Amino acid sequence: MPISPVGTVLMYDVDPTEANPATTLANVTSFNMDGDEVSIYEIVAMGDASSTKIAGRKTPGTISLSGYYDGAADATTFETLFNDLTGAEAAYRLDFGGTNGKLTGKGIVSSTPSVTVGSDGPVEWSCTIERTNIWTLATG
Repeated sequence: MPISPVGTVLMYDVDPTEANPATTLANVTSFNMDGDEVSIYEIVAMGDASSTKIAGRKTPGTISLSGYYDGAADATTFETLFNDLTGAEAAYRLDFGGTNGKLTGKGIVSSTPSVTVGSDGPVEWSCTIERTNIWTLATG
């Protein structure tokens, strides 16, 4: 996974008009976004010696994230927040901090994120967001 710039955060309930501020959920240490997928279908008639392939529909890929949460909430509150987001579409933003840009789009957390509490460290987490549309990258 690529390492994210220092200060990268995951936000949700992103309003594209910025009328309502997004809620910062967690700090992101690394992420990986795969590309869109297109199903390829093979078309052949019974008497044909060869087949033809056609492209199906394009579907958005996924974003895998990991990071830490060091806010005032404890791990139970953090996990409850993620449970509320799991399985429901929400608007998300990866804010890379400063002038590094923002990656914004909608998606569904596909399974309850894993949360690990270290004895002396921050709460660590990882999850996968199934993108439900094309995400856009805006500069600083």
